[in-house]
Amino acid sequence: MDAKRIPDASVWEFYAPLLAGAQLIMAPPMANLDLNLLVQTVSKWQITILQVVPTVLRELLEQPDFGNCESLRRVFCGGEVLSGELRNEFFAQMSAELINLYGPTEATIDITSSRCHADSSATATSIGRPIDNAQVFLLDTHLEPVPIGVSGELYVGGLPLARGYHHRPDVTADRFIPNPLAVVPGERLYRTGDIACYLEDGTLKFEGRVDQQAKVRGYRIELEEIEAVLQRQEEVISAVAVVSDDQSERQIVAYLKLRTPNTSEQVREALYAQLPAYMVPSIFIAMESLPMLPNGKIDRRSLPSAHEVQKPFHYEEPRTEVEYAIASIWRETLGMEKVGRNDNFFQLGGHSLLLFRVHSQLKLLFERDLSMVDMFRYPTVQSLAEHLAGQDTPQFSGASETSEKRKQRRLRLQLQLKRRRAAINLKQ
Repeated sequence: MDAKRIPDASVWEFYAPLLAGAQLIMAPPMANLDLNLLVQTVSKWQITILQVVPTVLRELLEQPDFGNCESLRRVFCGGEVLSGELRNEFFAQMSAELINLYGPTEATIDITSSRCHADSSATATSIGRPIDNAQVFLLDTHLEPVPIGVSGELYVGGLPLARGYHHRPDVTADRFIPNPLAVVPGERLYRTGDIACYLEDGTLKFEGRVDQQAKVRGYRIELEEIEAVLQRQEEVISAVAVVSDDQSERQIVAYLKLRTPNTSEQVREALYAQLPAYMVPSIFIAMESLPMLPNGKIDRRSLPSAHEVQKPFHYEEPRTEVEYAIASIWRETLGMEKVGRNDNFFQLGGHSLLLFRVHSQLKLLFERDLSMVDMFRYPTVQSLAEHLAGQDTPQFSGASETSEKRKQRRLRLQLQLKRRRAAINLKQ
C-alpha cells in the first residue's frame, strides 16, 4: 500500500487485497519519496503486489536492490503515461508482470488496464481495454464514434462512474453528460478531456489532453490555474505554464515576461503562499517577450525548451561553511564535479525525488526541522544557506539543552562541515 490514505487510488489498495484474503502492508511514511526505504519494505515483508506511478517506478529501477525483490509477482503502474522506454527497462531487470492502468478519479479510479509484454517494440504503452462493468467510448466533437486509428475524446461510463461533484452541479453538468449511445435510458458518460485512439488490435492508445490539464508525479495539475495565479502577480506582465519532459522527471516550467528584471524569485515566493507546493513551477524562465500566434494567443509550441533557454550561472565558489555543506550534498546527489553558490537545484537536473534525498541529509547534518516546502522555496545554494543561517536555534525533543551541550553540538557540526568542505576541495 503506497497511495496516500485518502479517497482515490487508496480505496481499492485498501479493500481489494483484504476482500481477496491477502495481507495488506502499509508502507512507512514518506516511503514513496525515500525509495530505499520502500525497497527495504518490499524485501522485508516479501511484498507480491505493488502499485506506483511511472515516475516512482523509474527511480525504483535505479535502486541497486530493487532487482533483487524476487517476491514481486505483479506491479501496477498508473497515474501518468507509461513510456515504452520505461516498460522495457522494467523487463530488463524484473521478472514480475507489469500492468498499465488508466482512469480518472471520477471513474473510481481505473477504467482500463493493459498487461505489458517484454518483447513489445512499441514506443508507447497501450492503456488496454475497459475493465469489467466499465464502458469506454472515443467520440468526435459531434459525439459520434471515431474509427480505428482516428483520435477522439475519451468518454467513460458503466458501474464505476461517480454520481458527480459534491455541491458542484454546474461542473457535474459539464462533465457528466447523457450517453448518446445509451442502451438503457438514463445512462451517463464522463467526459475525461483525454485524447486517445484505437489501435488495430482494439486496445487504446493515450495521446494527450484536450485542455491544459496534466499530471505530474500523480497529481492532477491545471496549468490554467497556475497561469491565473502568475498573472495576478504585480511583477508579471504575461505568463504561461507548461509541463516539461526535458529532465528525468516531468516538471512544471513557468515562462514569464516581467515588469522588473530579476524578480523571478519573488514570484516563486509569492506562489508558495497561493498554491499547493506540487503546483508551484520548478523552473522560472524570464523572457523579453513570449511567442505569439496571429490570433494573439501565446504560441506554446514555439516556447524554447527549459534546457535550451537556461543559461548556466557563472560559477561562484561557496563562501560560508553552510554553503559548502549544501554544495557538497548537491554535488554528491546530482553526480556533478562542482556546484556553485548561485546554482539552482532544478536547473542542474534535480527533481523532487532527488530533492528528498538532499532534504534527509540536510536534516541529519544541521539537526533542524527543515520542511520540504522550504527546499522548493529556496532552490539555490545561496538562498537555502541564508534560510538555514537565519533560522533560530533548532528545537530538540525533551528538556532544553544546557549551554555545555549546545557548545558541544555546535563544535560537532563545525567539524562535520569542515570535513565536507575538505571533500569538496579534494574533488574539485
